[in-house]
Order: sequence, then structure tokens, then C-alpha cells
Amino acid sequence: MLRTVGEKMDLELDPVTGGGQEGWLKQKFEEIRARGIECALVWVNIKRFLYYRCRYGKAGSDEILKTVYDIIWDTLEDGECAARIYADNFVLLLRCHGREDVTKRIELLDWAVYRHPDDRIHRDIFLSMGIYPDAGRVADYYEASIRADLARRCCPQIRLRNSSYELYDQKACRDFLKSYEIERKTVRAHRDGRFSFYIQPKVRLSDQKVAGAELLLRWIGKDGAPAENDFIPVIDQNGYMREVDLCLFEDMCRMMQQRLEQGLFMVPVSFNLSGACYETENFMEAYLDIYRQYRIPASFIEFELLETGSLYDTDLLIRAAGQIKKAGFACLLDDFGSGFSTLGVLSHISADGLKIDRSFFKRGFQEKDRLIVKTIIDLAKELGMKTTAEGIESMEYAGYLRSIGCDMVQGYCYYRPMALQDFFLLLDGAACSR
Repeated sequence: MLRTVGEKMDLELDPVTGGGQEGWLKQKFEEIRARGIECALVWVNIKRFLYYRCRYGKAGSDEILKTVYDIIWDTLEDGECAARIYADNFVLLLRCHGREDVTKRIELLDWAVYRHPDDRIHRDIFLSMGIYPDAGRVADYYEASIRADLARRCCPQIRLRNSSYELYDQKACRDFLKSYEIERKTVRAHRDGRFSFYIQPKVRLSDQKVAGAELLLRWIGKDGAPAENDFIPVIDQNGYMREVDLCLFEDMCRMMQQRLEQGLFMVPVSFNLSGACYETENFMEAYLDIYRQYRIPASFIEFELLETGSLYDTDLLIRAAGQIKKAGFACLLDDFGSGFSTLGVLSHISADGLKIDRSFFKRGFQEKDRLIVKTIIDLAKELGMKTTAEGIESMEYAGYLRSIGCDMVQGYCYYRPMALQDFFLLLDGAACSR
């Protein structure tokens, strides 16, 4: 057993598992690499281990760690080794005879944990694992372990209640790191004033007039052109979107007030809100604090809630819509039809309108799509809601939507997103033709 090896080598043993620690494993890695032996480094993490800490306390959860370590050790072959690195994280060094071989070994380890007779472990402990199969070829232990941990974190099933593993893939890990790099650049871009908004007009089908608009966030590159639109999911996920949205909301309120004070034509402008933006209980207070500083009729401001958020928390979506309505603003349900719980949300939500998801119009607008869209529009009318179709790029589609009673459309067949000044020029021209 490793304890004997550790004592002979005068190593400090892990007080929880009784095995070697990371320093010992690093030494073994260097020895294996020096001999030119092909090996794989596997990073193993116990999913949801905080739960076991809370349920069984330190002593009980340490026993689980020791048992998992023993299971790992029992699956090793001659010349292989493993150690607990910290907390509930382990690293294994396995002889590698190809990717298929190492994945079979990992599946056997998972099965050994799954069928262990201890009630605390049997069918209840699940592992998150990352595999770096070419560990013997990299410069050092830390580079190999980082790549294995990155692979683990990139696994799509990492949050599911089952064991999961992922082989290191250079592109996937590069994309993972890219999201953090975008996050860093985002803060700098916001500080440097390179976030701006574009406006996409909404056209009323009954008279072909501009009757509304949607504000779209853009990252303006140093050459003045929109850049890096893939930053939006990143800042939405990390919560930075809310700070950016509030700044843009204030900018738009200021410009709308200036235009209204000059007696110029204006249309309602809608602002997007994702689930990350309205998770806080009184999220509208920050918007109201800004709104009260300006003299703008509430009818000129609309908020769009992403319907896909209802997949995760219907109550949150309903509460957000209620706060928007209580504040006196219009509430639109965005991307309608893209989720699975749409009808259930409609029976409870206080919304003024639906924005029909663009996916219906990207598939060639087949007969089934037409039937679904017509049903949505008919249902919205019965519920007293206005309808807007998004992503319309064909006048043929626009004509059909008009014939079945859709109120407005938004898409390239009329207008692309444009800079604010271009939008105001468009409104000035529309005012002259009214």
C-alpha cells in the first residue's frame, strides 16, 4: 500500500486518505516522463461534495474521501499511482495505451464507486473527471494537471447528477479560456466607453410605418465597427450585464427626453432583460431610480423578458413581469415559442405583447411553422396581447403575417440595426410623411 512507500521515502502522508500527497505524485510523474512511458493524467472531483460535508460532518465526509481514494487505488495497475490533491479532488497517473483504453479504465472506476456497498456512496456519489491522455509529452506535472482539470470543467454534463468525464480537447479548452478573456476585455471596454447601442426599428404592418424599436447592445471596436458580439452571453452569465444595461438605459432615457423636449417624433423603445438581470427581488428599483430623473411618459418604455428563462424558473419570470407592470411600463415576452413551458407561463404572466421567435422563419417557413405562428397570433389576440415577429427577412413573410393579423415585424426586410443618429433621422423622415 502507498502508506508503506511513503514511510520508506520519508514523505508526509495525507492525513485523510493515508496516501501520498501532491508533491509525491509530482515526483512520480517526473520519473515516468523521464523514462518515456506513455501515461494519462486524470483529474477526479466528487460532485456536490459540499452536501456530504453538511450531512455527515467533517469526520463522516473524510471517511467518504478515504473510501473513494481506496476505490481508486484498487483500480490501479502496476506502476500507476494516485493522490488526493486538496478537498475532494484527486489526480491519477495511468499507463496509457490509447484514448479508448483510458476511457474504459475511467468507466470501470466509475462503476466501482457506483456499486460500492457503503450506503453513503452506493448510487449516490458521482464523479466529475477530466482526462489528459498525452501527459507524458508535456513539460511538467502542473501543465498536464491544468489540462486535465480544464477538460473536466468543459464537460457538458458537469452539472448533472451523474458521473461525467471529458477528454482534453484543445479547441474546447481554448473556448473555455476565451470566455474569461472576453470577461476581462468587457470590463475594460465598458470603462473606456466602447459599449454603445444600436436600434432596430419595428414596423407596424397595417400602415408600414415605424411604430417601435428595440435597443441592442454593441461593443464598438477601435475602428468604429461593431465587434465581438459573442461577449453578450459571457457578461449575462457573470452578472455584469445588469451594470451595462443600467448605463445604456440611462443614456437612452437622456436622449429620448432631449428629443421629446424638442417636440420631435418618438416611438416606444424596448430594452432586453435576461434572467440574470431580474434575479434580485426588487430589480426594477434601479431602473425606476434612473427613470424618475427624466421626463418621459412611461408609454415610451418597454421591457422584453426572455421566454427561455421560464425553462428554469417560471415564478421568477412571472414576478419580473409583475414588477415591470407595477412600475407602469409595458412588458413583452421575447423569443416566444423557443422554450417548452410557454403556455403555462401565459396563463399567469402579465404581458402586453409577444415577440414570435425568429426560429420559425429560418426553416423556410413551412406549413407547420405557418400553422403554429397563426395559432400564436390568434391566441395573443384572445388574451389582448400585441404580436411582433422577429427576424423577418422576406417581404413575402411580412405579407403573410399581415394577412393573419400580426401587428408588427422586425427584421432585415425593412431595417437592419442602426446607429442612434441614423434612427433619429429615420424618425424625422417618418414624421414628415405622417
